[in-house]
Amino acid sequence: MKRLIISGFWLMTVIISGCRKSCVSTVISDCIKNTIETNKNKEDWGVKAVEEYEYQGKLVYIFVPEQIHADMQTEVTSSNCTPLCFLDGITGNQMCNGDEFYKKAVLIRKAWQK
Repeated sequence: MKRLIISGFWLMTVIISGCRKSCVSTVISDCIKNTIETNKNKEDWGVKAVEEYEYQGKLVYIFVPEQIHADMQTEVTSSNCTPLCFLDGITGNQMCNGDEFYKKAVLIRKAWQK
């Protein structure tokens, strides 16, 4: 009986710890989901994809523009739709909250694509 309990506990630990990274990426906050649903059929939205990243211990999102121009900035947005920083633009900024975004951020998935 003791062996069965220990085996069950070990199995649950493996399942829970294995789910940490993959399960988080399957959830999109209501705010991001609403932004996508509200705008995805608008011709003037100009977004071709929404990418989900892990950055500084949080999930963040980038709304990838359909067209890229030298002076365009890409907004990094938190899961509650708060802007964290703006990348690229005419100066080529890559800094976000004190770190180079693309060096520290880990792409989790494309949350949405046209």
